[in-house]
Amino acid sequence: MAQPNAWFRSSLSSSDTYVRSRNKLRSVCLESFTHFLFTLIENAKLYKLDPYEYLRCIFDQAPFCESEKDFEKLLPWNIKITEFNEEGTWKTDA
Repeated sequence: MAQPNAWFRSSLSSSDTYVRSRNKLRSVCLESFTHFLFTLIENAKLYKLDPYEYLRCIFDQAPFCESEKDFEKLLPWNIKITEFNEEGTWKTDA
C-alpha cells in the first residue's frame, strides 16, 4: 500500500513545477518587453526624437491603429510628434 506522504510529496512537486514554469514565463515576458522598450528608446534617439515624447505618442496612438499602414505611421522615421492636451486629446494642426 502506498504511503500517504508519497502522494502528498508528488502533488507538491507537480505544483512546485507549475509555479516555477509560470514564473519563468513571466520573466521571459518581462525580458522581452524590456528589450522591446529599449529598442523603441534607442530608435527614437537615433532619429533625433525625445524618447519620452516618442513613447508617449506611440502608447497614446497605438490603441487606435487598425491597419499595418496605421502602425507604420508610428515608426520613428514617419511619426509626427504632436503636443498633448491635459484632457487627453490631441491638438490639431489648424
